[in-house]
Amino acid sequence: MFVRILLIFAFSLFIPKTILSSELLMKKDSIFVFSGHIIDSESGNALRSVTVRVANLDIGKLSDKEGKFSLKLPKGQHTILFSMVGMKTEIIDIKLDKNIDNYKVILNINPSLTGDVIVIAETTAERLMRKTIERKLRFTDSIKSYTYSLYTKFVASADTAFAGRKDNNTDTTILSIFESYSKGYFESPDKYYNQIIQRRQSVNVPPQANFVTFGTSINAFEDYVRLIGDDVATPFHKNALDYYNFTLDEKYHNHDSSIAKIIATPKSDNRKQFTGYVLLDTFKLVPKYVDLTPNVAVKLPFDAVLFYKQSFDLVGNKYVTPSYMYIYSSVDAGFLWLISPRVDIKIETFAYDFEYNMDIPSKYFNRKRVEASKTADEFDTLYWKMNQVVPLTNDEIYAYDAIARARENPDSAMTEGFFGTYFAPINRQLAKLARPPFTGWQDIFAYNRVHGAYLGIGVRGDLSDYNEALGKIGYGFADKRPYGSLLLKQFFEEERMAAITLESFYNLKRMDNPYGFRNEGITLTSLLFNNDYGDYYYSQGYKIGFEAGIGQLRFIRRNVFERPKTIKLYFQHERQRQAEINTEFSILSPSRLFRDNPGIIEGTENALGFELNYNISPERRLSDFGIRLEGQISDPKLVSSDFDYKRFLTSFNLRTKTLPLWRLDMRFSAGFSEGNLPPQRFFSLESAVSGIAGLNSFRGLGVKEFYGDRYFSLAFEHNFGEIIPGVLRIPNVASFGLEFTIFGNVAYTEFSDNVIFSPLDELLMKNKQTSTTADKFYYEAGFGINQILVFLRLDVAARFSQTDVPKFFVTVGAATF
Repeated sequence: MFVRILLIFAFSLFIPKTILSSELLMKKDSIFVFSGHIIDSESGNALRSVTVRVANLDIGKLSDKEGKFSLKLPKGQHTILFSMVGMKTEIIDIKLDKNIDNYKVILNINPSLTGDVIVIAETTAERLMRKTIERKLRFTDSIKSYTYSLYTKFVASADTAFAGRKDNNTDTTILSIFESYSKGYFESPDKYYNQIIQRRQSVNVPPQANFVTFGTSINAFEDYVRLIGDDVATPFHKNALDYYNFTLDEKYHNHDSSIAKIIATPKSDNRKQFTGYVLLDTFKLVPKYVDLTPNVAVKLPFDAVLFYKQSFDLVGNKYVTPSYMYIYSSVDAGFLWLISPRVDIKIETFAYDFEYNMDIPSKYFNRKRVEASKTADEFDTLYWKMNQVVPLTNDEIYAYDAIARARENPDSAMTEGFFGTYFAPINRQLAKLARPPFTGWQDIFAYNRVHGAYLGIGVRGDLSDYNEALGKIGYGFADKRPYGSLLLKQFFEEERMAAITLESFYNLKRMDNPYGFRNEGITLTSLLFNNDYGDYYYSQGYKIGFEAGIGQLRFIRRNVFERPKTIKLYFQHERQRQAEINTEFSILSPSRLFRDNPGIIEGTENALGFELNYNISPERRLSDFGIRLEGQISDPKLVSSDFDYKRFLTSFNLRTKTLPLWRLDMRFSAGFSEGNLPPQRFFSLESAVSGIAGLNSFRGLGVKEFYGDRYFSLAFEHNFGEIIPGVLRIPNVASFGLEFTIFGNVAYTEFSDNVIFSPLDELLMKNKQTSTTADKFYYEAGFGINQILVFLRLDVAARFSQTDVPKFFVTVGAATF
């Protein structure tokens, strides 16, 4: 768990490549020295940092603080250029057949910068960075696509006590190692794909977990580098001169005199940036190497330290490409002062064999960003020997064997203890149930007031390149019913962008939004507190549909990926039956009774439906703007149904920055129906339950307090980030940095005259609409503290409607990022 939390970037020092200057190729007996000094024509003062360049050779230098320069040149005729911002370039021709000393060069002010033009002072470092960024912008548009080969190595280590194994005389032991070779593809503006060709990992890591490929998407020469979900502005950002202070390190010396070291420091901590230095080729105006650490505005878990180093090559004298990257991070993962293991992460990558502006088949960008080839796990010894670019260290070689020995024989480890010896093997077997082909623990155990304890299993897998199956089966012990479903997908092409779907099911289905408060949360609150959030009915039938999507597959949750833009069409035949309460058991609240399950109108529903999603998923936010529309039509004249209605639902989310570290989120959803809508299709406002707030819920509402066949809700939240970056970071509690938020929510529900109520609770339901209250609407406002213990948030909400005085509620929920 700690290692997954702490998958943050890190690196070690890499010696940048240098280019042998032409003077090293000259014969000693034909070399002469040309030296002198440069002065300002008006003041007579020495001019420092003047670029002195030989036109016919790749040789040059900068004048020192006394305006002096010295060049070693071969015998013959040479053209020398002296240039500086704000000054007119001076060009001289010399014939060298002997040493020339004390040559005087006078630079005049550039006439184009006189008169009404205001000249702003610019340091040498600023000038070099400005020109480098200008060069970058000139060539950026010319990069349409590229491919490359990539080696990636990921090593996780910990202190010996936490690792439970001692490999050497140090206090650090390697926990796990991942390695892979992949082929990378990029297409402008932001399409990336990596196919893993070969991979290997220590035996304590399943192959399915080895998807570590840090390709060119981490590139310090771009405007941003993404760390822990944040975009961090680099020293090469197009506005870097506004964001950074750049200074020239005059003490830096390199045998290649064209390389300058430039120190970069943020002008403010109110923007996510780096601190460090850049090694720059002053003549070609390209970076050779960067050594960076994120500033305090970048919130790393548990106050981790992170170092990011990267070197670059110039391909075709035109394209700057990242070659070697080394990231290193170390964290003391203290938790409430109970435990404090140290975890170190090291990542090394080497990118090579770049090819630019070639046609790349679109199929690569219709997949997940990282996929493994079918032969990736068939270890090819010859391939690894022939392609080795970053060799393993002796400690890493030893760790591969030591981890295997510890797995096969726990007694060979430093110490396992009772639990490690007897329960670790059981834990490893149980962990397999959370990995493919299994769908996760939510399909193995569940609990609610209808089926009580539920035991089952879910399996997902490919039947072929064009077929996918998802099956679930289980049993409810309180209602004594079996449950099951089978979903088959027949795809039309290998990229799986369109499919025919067929599903058969006998399930306990929820009437409310299943994504507002997930079933895993219902299991927790029902089992502990007799507080079940869901409304249920029994559903038996089948569903036939067509679905299609475009865009690269995006991660939704464990082993579930979706395309950002999708359309789904379906016909559903469903027999709907009333569900009753069958258990009152809970662990912590045995005397409390579950609330009643709402009544439904039983019958057989045939319906046509559709879903349209644009950069949105019902389970999570995919982008800064997304919109969703869904509808369902049940018409006896069309599909021979017991029900007659039309039901539509829409939602959208919008996120925008108000300041560099501030953001505003707005969410809107609305539902509308026509005809005789039955209770099992009513809308309900989503609330907190047992002090736990789910996704987009109202904190001050009672559970299922308001229903309707028409509704809307509007929510605003402003996140102010850390008020003072780095200050509110409490060790072991809030090391990630506490964020302050304010929010406001408003909603409205009503029942139209044509809806059908269940005889079981007709009067109760009619009173569960905001439109019949004195305030007509529900509204609340409050503030929150976000990212407590990294993953939690605490909210205080004040309810102002349906009450004479404000009522206050405190809820806990998942942190927002």
